Amino acid sequence: MPGMTKAAGEPARSATSRLRLAGVMLYPMLDPTHQPAGRKPRVALFVTCMVDVVYPDVGMAAVSLLGEHGADVVFPEGQTCCGQPAFNSGRRPDARKIAVGFLDVFGPLVESGEVDAIVAPSGSCVAMVRHSYEILLAEARPKVRERAHRLAECTYELTEYLVDVLGVDSTDGRSDQRIT
Repeated sequence: MPGMTKAAGEPARSATSRLRLAGVMLYPMLDPTHQPAGRKPRVALFVTCMVDVVYPDVGMAAVSLLGEHGADVVFPEGQTCCGQPAFNSGRRPDARKIAVGFLDVFGPLVESGEVDAIVAPSGSCVAMVRHSYEILLAEARPKVRERAHRLAECTYELTEYLVDVLGVDSTDGRSDQRIT
């Protein structure tokens, strides 16, 4: 599969398993006591289903970029998808179920102040959370709609967060990869 990283003799690994191996703080459960005063910005990385399965290096690079520019990154376990593939395919009940799952994973972290933002390396997934959840969850219970609204306000695309929130105005920009 394109993008799946596989070293000689090792199985291909998703971003989820690679983040776990790299020691990125995983959050299977909320720890409300872990919020020191004056801490660095803390973000929950929403790795997206495409990055998790097809392009895991993007997830690892996102962790590195955010860390290099002063943010602590946590990776909530249990995240899967924003629901966009189901939504775009007209499978609204499936998309709703996935969206509620997203809200259940990220909502407690945001609402408790454990994280300041949710950051994803995908503009279309961020657009799903910010704009399409309102449509998708229009008939949901008020608490679900309120949570969706709160999360929409603090969900950022990676470069948007780096520039607009962290104030990054330039990066090294070097790459060992062939660009053209």
